[in-house]
Amino acid sequence: MQYTELHNHLYGSISPEQLYEIGKKNPNPRWNIFTDLYEKLYSRKIKTETFFKDFALMEDFKKLYIFDKPAPFLEFQSCFNLIIALVRFDDSEIQEVAKTVFLNQVKEGIEYAEYRVTYSPVATKEDYFSKTLAACLGLQEAETQLNQKATARLIITFHRGGNFLEQYEWISEAMEKNPIIQKYLVGIDFSNMEEGFPPKDKKSFFEKIKLDNQSNPKKALSILYHVGESFNDKTPMSAIRWVYEAALNGADRLGHCIALGREFASYQGKEISELVSERLDQIEFELENYTELNSIQACDSKEELLREKNLLLSKGKSETVKIILDEKKIEQIQNLQEFVMQKISKLGTIIECCPNSNLRIGMLTDLKTHPIHRFIKNKIRVTISTDDPGIFATNIQTEYRLLLESGLLIEEIEKIRMDSFQYKSEFISKRTY
Repeated sequence: MQYTELHNHLYGSISPEQLYEIGKKNPNPRWNIFTDLYEKLYSRKIKTETFFKDFALMEDFKKLYIFDKPAPFLEFQSCFNLIIALVRFDDSEIQEVAKTVFLNQVKEGIEYAEYRVTYSPVATKEDYFSKTLAACLGLQEAETQLNQKATARLIITFHRGGNFLEQYEWISEAMEKNPIIQKYLVGIDFSNMEEGFPPKDKKSFFEKIKLDNQSNPKKALSILYHVGESFNDKTPMSAIRWVYEAALNGADRLGHCIALGREFASYQGKEISELVSERLDQIEFELENYTELNSIQACDSKEELLREKNLLLSKGKSETVKIILDEKKIEQIQNLQEFVMQKISKLGTIIECCPNSNLRIGMLTDLKTHPIHRFIKNKIRVTISTDDPGIFATNIQTEYRLLLESGLLIEEIEKIRMDSFQYKSEFISKRTY
């Protein structure tokens, strides 16, 4: 049986054994990238001078690298930071990793894959060109070795708060300059910490990409966006709205969207804080959609919303407001989710579900409560991926099996598998050759 892999981070796909060997050969690991966060999270000191001796047993090394339990995003970031610390991330390594990762995943049943790669916040135009070319060459090398029986493509992931406008111009120039890059680079993505970076800030950028795609379809890029995965800085209502905003802004595929479909009953009685500016955005959203939201009891009365808005306008936007999620709010959250899911279904936006990743980073109780069940019920287009199979110790077959065990029907899973071949970046961006 053949599968697509549409949400996969290239370096997060490195096996523990491969990462250990890469790190051992690296004369200058960037230890502080890993140790600073690790020691802050766990209050345990790592001896970098004897690291490869202390963690020579693979089972010990895996305890640092494998993310195998539900926990906050920063604990996952600590695992990913181990990759960043140990790799050289130079052109030759990138090329070899791209080749090796794809070849290994083809053995697991992958017929088509898109790999995401993120560069340093201080990477130069030359870095973007050479490293992108290296990744493309690695994928090309693997395809040749496989006699073109499987296909791989590349996605560039931008930092949400970075200089993505200029970096987008860099990759556009790189595609003009090099036919290999133009062939293999098929989309852009935003990932990592969501907090502090609302999707509304990317609206004009997404509009520019859409216009560029229309004017030069041979270079068309899909727009991918991680959202609703980590939302510790806002209420569930705002997190749900962020998913909708990302879809309305023009994102073709959305990563994770846990906030949109998870059950929030366990949040009842909790006090949640968010910025005054965020709460005002949520009130404005509810007022703009009041007729529909009020009809399904997904918001407070207009009088209550206006009263709260006037009160908050007297406060500084960087101040915080506290909201208690009582029984009424929990019901509103569930109804708001239904409203947004129906809207996203009509938009045709695709949600990328990564079961193991969602279970752990999303801190779900079990896969029976995975949002995919509600997504399917609301006729949302979904695809299944592994996210970071090296860190999560998984593969595509495991992800599909988990969903079968969670209660999805075989025919539902088979439909997802087959439909996913139509969700390739080159298809959704309408690229031509």
